Amino acid sequence: MPIVGVIATVFDHYDSIAADPQLHTHVVVSNKAQGEDGRWRTLDSRRLHKAAVVLSELDNAFATDHTARLLGVTWTAVDRGKDRNTGWEIEGVPAALIAEFSRRTTGSIDGVVGIEQVKNRPIEQYVAEHGRRPSAATIAKLRQQAALETRPEKELHSLADFTADWRAWAEVVLGEDAPAWAQHLLDRGVTEARLRADDLELQQIEDLASVVLIDVANSRATWRRWNLHAETIWQLMGVRFATPDDRVRVLDQIVAQAEAESLRITPDYDRAVPAHYIVGEGNRFQPVDQTAYSSQDILDAEQRLLTHRQRIGGPALTVRLVARHTFRKIRGVQLDPDQTVAITRIARSGLTLDMLIGPAGSGKTTALRALHHVWTAAHGRESVIGLAPSAAAAEVLSDSLAVRAENTAKVRYEHHYGRWNLATGQLVLVDVSSLAGTLALNRIAEHAAAVGAKVVLIGDWAQLSAMETGGAFGMLVRHRDQVPELTDVRRFANEWEKTASLGLRHGNTDAPDEYQARGRLLDSDAETMLDAIYEAWRTDCDEGLRTLMIAGIGEMVAQLNECARADLIEAGQVEADGLHLHNGTTASVGDLAVTRLIDRRLSTGRTWAKNSDRWQVTRRYDDGSLAVRRLGRGDQPYGKALVLPAKYVREELELGYASTVHRAQGARVDTAHALIDPKRRRGNCSMWR
Repeated sequence: MPIVGVIATVFDHYDSIAADPQLHTHVVVSNKAQGEDGRWRTLDSRRLHKAAVVLSELDNAFATDHTARLLGVTWTAVDRGKDRNTGWEIEGVPAALIAEFSRRTTGSIDGVVGIEQVKNRPIEQYVAEHGRRPSAATIAKLRQQAALETRPEKELHSLADFTADWRAWAEVVLGEDAPAWAQHLLDRGVTEARLRADDLELQQIEDLASVVLIDVANSRATWRRWNLHAETIWQLMGVRFATPDDRVRVLDQIVAQAEAESLRITPDYDRAVPAHYIVGEGNRFQPVDQTAYSSQDILDAEQRLLTHRQRIGGPALTVRLVARHTFRKIRGVQLDPDQTVAITRIARSGLTLDMLIGPAGSGKTTALRALHHVWTAAHGRESVIGLAPSAAAAEVLSDSLAVRAENTAKVRYEHHYGRWNLATGQLVLVDVSSLAGTLALNRIAEHAAAVGAKVVLIGDWAQLSAMETGGAFGMLVRHRDQVPELTDVRRFANEWEKTASLGLRHGNTDAPDEYQARGRLLDSDAETMLDAIYEAWRTDCDEGLRTLMIAGIGEMVAQLNECARADLIEAGQVEADGLHLHNGTTASVGDLAVTRLIDRRLSTGRTWAKNSDRWQVTRRYDDGSLAVRRLGRGDQPYGKALVLPAKYVREELELGYASTVHRAQGARVDTAHALIDPKRRRGNCSMWR
């Protein structure tokens, strides 16, 4: 039976599954649910919205089980980039075929006008009438209207007709007979072991719940039942179950155990309510899926950080020593008044946990150089060390201040095994602290306080926040009066750029108007913006500038990288044949690439492969490995070549012409062109230059 026909039968199977009143784990097929008493009840649409991710993921899980049972196909995990969840696809189905059958919104199927094309017409009319683009809410309404307008009239077609059309369409992509290809795929199928709920022991349920809880706690400070549901489904996606009921029973058990191990922070109102308000496990005043949880470890870490921010007893320097160095030029630069005041307060405070905040371009690095001079004069050359959440940021800090610097994850690991310890009087500079997790900052602050060292958190509360459980940096800023702060922006040559930049930092909705008036901000549909950002990047490259394209999601980053590579191949600067990377792109000799995983075994002697490092490919080997050299100023390779093994190339290498927002943090470039999509969906985008 063709795969597309099997998917249709899967949905027939779903229609037979009813939801319980609490939307516990089952698939919901409408806004009504049938309870155990057989009565149908209308469900709160807001709760359906909150459960959308869970229902979608459970739908995917049922599909994998059903097709595996019926056809013997194997599902494999697909890495879609660090800013997207892992996807699952049938093993052996080409990426090109998947992409071709996923083109609905763009309207490229059989000449049908797509939603985006219809939506853009009234937007263009709106701009012509008002001189500006409509608000996000208005655009959302226009898109809904476009979806209705482009919806084809209902027509009755047999499954045979649909199958014939799909087969012909697939043959164009595959270049061979579709049924023969499908049969060959099915013939390779293997029978996977199918799990039943009774196969799992209580200890295994508890272990899985602990894994779920750790992963949820690493990504958020508080969570609800739906967060635990979603994480549990993701953890179980690689397991094939015998029946839908077996999957649901295991899911329920793990979620219940994870809730039991969580710290409830929603008040438990112990009050009597009428019987008709009782629904399942809770009452209508307090639905169980609205209960908020956290971790005692996170709350304790936050409280300890708040205590350290006001704890006096750390090393402090004399007024005379501080004044002697702050009034001297550092690398030919004289400190401005706000820099002098901030450094003096930090050096003199005696706090074990201090802070230095300031917007981009405010001179934090120059101020830190002065602090480094002051501190080493008092405590010796090795008394200042640097830390940062990423290895790339740590390297930038090391180069800027000429200090030893490491990433926080490495330090935590080494400290756990007793191989990294601070000494009395040392100064720890934690750069880009807004990206550091709460637990990491707590470990560092606790150790520093215990040995008589001092920690300074450096960053900006308005910049990117931590990927793991974070928010501690912003919390510490809000809970402290008169934080040492740099207020003057020095990086920009034009006064208007400084003012506009600060406006953006403080959330001034009028700030983008200045950029737009000066031609720095362009906006249109996603495809147009992809072309615009690429052309701007290409122009800067031709002028010899070190430039970078930035996009919010991995899909757009991959498209921009492919555009750059195609042009470079045509120009003869990059080899046409290459090695396939995890996100569907290709890398070969001449390409710029970026590594995504720290591996200290891959070393050139002076440095090693780190997350966000940029390289140029210099040689391709038959075993799938690549020789690369680090990029320096002007994107010129330098130093010894490093050979990346085939497995690392396949799984942890990407093209380096474009980057996600987080990976671009701290990158040294002459220009950058950012593609901004507030809704993180294909649609209207803006480009900052």
